[in-house]
Amino acid sequence: MLRSIQESLSGMRGRVSGSGGPLRLLLVIAISIVLLVAAFWIVDRVFVFFLARSYVDEIADALEINKYLANAISWVAFAVTVFLLGSHFRCLEENVG
Repeated sequence: MLRSIQESLSGMRGRVSGSGGPLRLLLVIAISIVLLVAAFWIVDRVFVFFLARSYVDEIADALEINKYLANAISWVAFAVTVFLLGSHFRCLEENVG
């Protein structure tokens, strides 16, 4: 299995390095798009986490809750927010597509 992966990667490397500009340009564009999507996804998750954390901190201060309980509530709020945003975007994709 590992040998076949190595062979296919070396074959692909040979084709890309041997070919001229169009295939290499297409490969660079595809990798760039994948990296941009991954970076956007990470930034989005970090933003959602800090948004949920700020709400939980305010609630914890108002209700005088233990900091560990507030931390647990923060993680639950983050998970629920990610789930609801994911469901929302899935519904939008189904309606559009």
